[in-house]
Formats: sequence, structure tokens, C-alpha cells
Amino acid sequence: MSPSEEDGNSDIELNNIHIYAHPSVEGYEPIDVGVTAERDGSEVYDENHTISDPSTMEGFEISEQWMESRAEYSVTVTTSIHDEPEVFTSKEYEDRVSNGSQEEQHCIDLKFRITPSTIRAAPISGFCSTDS
Repeated sequence: MSPSEEDGNSDIELNNIHIYAHPSVEGYEPIDVGVTAERDGSEVYDENHTISDPSTMEGFEISEQWMESRAEYSVTVTTSIHDEPEVFTSKEYEDRVSNGSQEEQHCIDLKFRITPSTIRAAPISGFCSTDS
């Protein structure tokens, strides 16, 4: 049993959240993007951003001190061109690791790609800020 299974937390650290628009959404400019994040059930981030020129794969990165703590995370992204939000949870990441579809890392870079039909979350294994 992993430490995260023992204590009920996902035991991951977010290095950053990067949100970008795929060039195929160029006809939808500008795109308003809302990002909400929770750490251990408490809201730690709730901001709105605008992607002015999605045809250039424009985007933005969120890198904040609250991400440096290993915890259970939930990140929700909404846009002005989609009816449904995309929600990424630490539990989802744990499930990917346990079924073998993703190598286990405690630190991830979380990317969200906006296309005309979807918002897709992709956790990418990264190095912890405490790693040397």
C-alpha cells in the first residue's frame, strides 16, 4: 500500500498548471477561461483569464506557492466556448498510475488543452521543487 493509500490523500505536488488553446479554435477568439483549484477540499485558486489569440497556441501558466504542498488536488477549467467543464483530480491521477497507464511520480505538470469540442487535462510527470 502506498503512502497516499494509507493516509487517504493523493500525495502529489503540482509543479504548475498550463492552459493553452489549440490553433483549431482560432474562430472563437477571444476565449474566456475560468480556473478553480482545491487543495484537500479547500479552495486555493479561483481566477478568470482571457486567451486573446488562440491561433498562436496562446495560453497561460499558473505557478503558485500553494502547489508546493503534497496533497489531494482538484482543478476545474471552464471556457466561454464549452458547455461542460474539465475537472482533473488527484484521484484520477492515482487511478491512471494503479492501472498502469501512467508512471507514478509525486510531482506533476498539469496541462489543459482547449480545442473546439473539448477541454482535455493531461498530467505530465515532473520533478518536485524539493528534488535536487
